[in-house]
Amino acid sequence: MAADIEAEEREAEEAQGPRVNAVTEAGKVTRPEFSEEAYVPPRPHLFIPSGFARFRPQQTHYDVELVLRDPKVHIANTWAEAEQRDICGFGGPSSSLALYEGLPERVRELVDAVGFREFIQTMTVPVKNDHAVLIALAERWRDTSNTFHLPPGELTVTPTDFAAITGLRVGGDPIPFDSGIHEDLAAPEWFLGEVPKVERGAARYAQFAKYLKKKPINEHEEEQMARAYLLYLFGAALFPNRGSTVHLWYLSALRDLRTASRFDWGRAALGTAYLFFGDSSRTEQSTAGYWHIWELWAYEVLRMYPPECKHPDLSTLPRALIWSKEHRGTCRHPNLA
Repeated sequence: MAADIEAEEREAEEAQGPRVNAVTEAGKVTRPEFSEEAYVPPRPHLFIPSGFARFRPQQTHYDVELVLRDPKVHIANTWAEAEQRDICGFGGPSSSLALYEGLPERVRELVDAVGFREFIQTMTVPVKNDHAVLIALAERWRDTSNTFHLPPGELTVTPTDFAAITGLRVGGDPIPFDSGIHEDLAAPEWFLGEVPKVERGAARYAQFAKYLKKKPINEHEEEQMARAYLLYLFGAALFPNRGSTVHLWYLSALRDLRTASRFDWGRAALGTAYLFFGDSSRTEQSTAGYWHIWELWAYEVLRMYPPECKHPDLSTLPRALIWSKEHRGTCRHPNLA
């Protein structure tokens, strides 16, 4: 089965041609035209790229020995007799909303078609880096089961919780990651309008903000601007990492923005949050992914010192909106005062 898959992938690569840039006698790089018709998206990864994790359905029972693997390096043990540390979150989602509102109307419609409109609206939520809540949760997180071990039992952020809080649908087709798309300079230029500075397949997400200052003159440039904004959103809010970069492999899923909503962006974001929070439970002093989900979930489900809401509305969806500026009042948490 694996051999058949590898053979099909090789045939697909041969069909779209080698990923090289021709070099002339003068030493100048020439970029062949990118052909949308000839481009063959990769098969969805059976084993996802390094540094990226998808949600795994939880089993009913676990081996007792696996509930807390390597307890000596878990923060519940290492911090027991040490001074309490902080857990910092990476990513700056608040800028994503301002950039979205500054997009041309047609470009915003393309972004909305991918399914991120509700999620972007939650970027008004001024969630602070609540160190006390993050540390308390990390001490009780078990990365072998992706659950919190609490006195009442095991709890976790479920796909339903994530969808209700963020507005991102969980479910759909696996995302095709083209991990070599940056090797052909003509491809990023076609997708984005220009070639970003890339290192090891990733680019600093902040550089895509300047792509949004242009005025698109045709439909193709509108699509390029929408893709540039989505890469910024992925790097700043949905899939942030400790390097402040975003991988270009997402572009293969954004080739047709009108059908990109079929991909499972919500499950991918939840899996990434699981992955980085597992690192935080292993003495890592930072977390990434959409780490705000932990605070919002603690406020919603565990009621861990939630800020007072001026106008709480149980029918509000996404649930993150009730913590927005217009609803948020005095903080009851001493560390958030």
